[in-house]
Amino acid sequence: MSGSIRGRSARWQAALLASLFLGLATVRASFGQAPAPMVSPAGQRLAQILDEMDVEHHWLPGEGIRWKTGEPDPKSHQHATHCSAFAAAACDRLGAYLLRPPEHSQVLLANAQYEWLGREGLERGWRRIRSRSEAQVLANDGWAVVCVFRNPDRHKPGHIAVVRPSLRSAEDVEHDGPQTAMAGRHNASSIPMRSAFKSHPEAFDAGEILMFAHESPVTRSPPAASGKEGPRRPPPAPRETRPAAPAGQAAEGTEAPPRPLAEVLAANLPAWTGGTGVVEKHRLQALANDPRIRGENGAALAALLRQFKKAPFTSLPAASLDTQEPAKAKLEHDYRTAVEKLGKVERSLFAGGRPNFEKMRQGPAGDCYLFSGAGWWAYFHPERLVEMIRPLSDGRFHVRFPDGEQAVVTPPTDTELAYNESSSTVGDGLWMAVLEKVVGTLDVNRDSKTRDVLDPSLRVNIGGSARVDVHRWTGHPVETFHLHERAQHARVRDALIAMQRQRLMAQAVVPRADPPAGPLPGNHVYAILGFDPETNALTVWNPWGDDFTPKGPEGLQHGWPRHHGVFQIPFADFVRVFSTLNIERR
Repeated sequence: MSGSIRGRSARWQAALLASLFLGLATVRASFGQAPAPMVSPAGQRLAQILDEMDVEHHWLPGEGIRWKTGEPDPKSHQHATHCSAFAAAACDRLGAYLLRPPEHSQVLLANAQYEWLGREGLERGWRRIRSRSEAQVLANDGWAVVCVFRNPDRHKPGHIAVVRPSLRSAEDVEHDGPQTAMAGRHNASSIPMRSAFKSHPEAFDAGEILMFAHESPVTRSPPAASGKEGPRRPPPAPRETRPAAPAGQAAEGTEAPPRPLAEVLAANLPAWTGGTGVVEKHRLQALANDPRIRGENGAALAALLRQFKKAPFTSLPAASLDTQEPAKAKLEHDYRTAVEKLGKVERSLFAGGRPNFEKMRQGPAGDCYLFSGAGWWAYFHPERLVEMIRPLSDGRFHVRFPDGEQAVVTPPTDTELAYNESSSTVGDGLWMAVLEKVVGTLDVNRDSKTRDVLDPSLRVNIGGSARVDVHRWTGHPVETFHLHERAQHARVRDALIAMQRQRLMAQAVVPRADPPAGPLPGNHVYAILGFDPETNALTVWNPWGDDFTPKGPEGLQHGWPRHHGVFQIPFADFVRVFSTLNIERR
């Protein structure tokens, strides 16, 4: 939860659109002939898995088969076609569950998979993909992606195919659909979606073929470490290789300035746009988790992603610096800020052996709920955070929260680190960035908004619930107290006394108000660090970790002095300014 700005001025939007549109010609001219889209190592592994399945000699029509292998099975009563069995088997090999036998028979399974993907599938890691080019980009990056059609006649079979990596142009993909592998009347290991669904030509042209994607732990996990090496730390992001400066232009040992953003974009946008010259939000999000995009390249990708953070559009002509303000200045500022941050990141998990509360500052990411909880733990129990995050031998991290939720994630990429911009990831190690990635992974199916964000570290920007977060951090029930005019003062005060005595975790919310109705930032979650019954005052932490001096007497009008976000607020003022209080209950 963080104060999101809605309805930016029409002038800002028009200027951004105009400047980026004007820059399109410059960028295309600097590209020359756009190269073919790239296939990542994970995509190459996906192609290998599909080729090894040898669909052209298995899952053959007209014979009964074992769904998982495509080998003949005399006991099977399904002798028509086997597109759904092949799709289920491919997803099984990729580590993504798709409805399959014995949960559903092979008869009319594709129709059932269509229904399942739109309901239960969304709760099991699948997400709807809106564009054909996006489906191809994700397959090229090693995701499990399927295209599925439900026959309007429920007594007749539908069809499903698996998207495979391809170097076809973006224009070709938009016209004929992504490249697929399929079983059917004629099995094919590599065929455009339009041809794969030629038995249902009206479905392709009418957009009735739905596409879903699921991240594959098989293809997208780093290879296991060999031998008996101990846990490996993520390597530092290298500076881009460039010619040495002529003698006399830079003192020995001084770091060269970053490359101009225009140069970085010209080198990367052909691949990042798939050669279309159009920057798409979802395509960039899919690239954010790529560890190969590092240093200045990662900073540039993060800067582009920020163009979409609060904008009302999801695609733009390719950006260029040879344009007008304000887009040029914002993009340049975001890029240089990201480069500077990546140059200072402490790449160990805990810089000082454990979290340092004094270095925690949320930054502009919308995860104040998570930062409040992490800050409370860093303040009272930093050693428990160390126990929660376990480095694995292959470089990944396993995190288990006290409520039992757990996930394994790859190290935060440079793009992810640069995008969220929390200074906790600069001097105090990667631990907070790892937690952001884990929570984003756990919350993927929380609602439609989280499902639409393809990168877990970016997903935490959507915001969250203080009540849910207290439960996640403690594993205990949570009691919520409504404040303002609904507050039962004696009951709330008793709960705060119990919180102080038992050292219970608590978070409180200042609601959104436009214009701000009080002296504290709204639409924001704060950690409650203590309560003194004698002075009747609470100790509260703003996860921004900022310093603040009121411009008048402290109180409801001018606010309260803050040092590193910590301030004292009288109980009566607390009840008036905050809307809810969430306290762990043991």
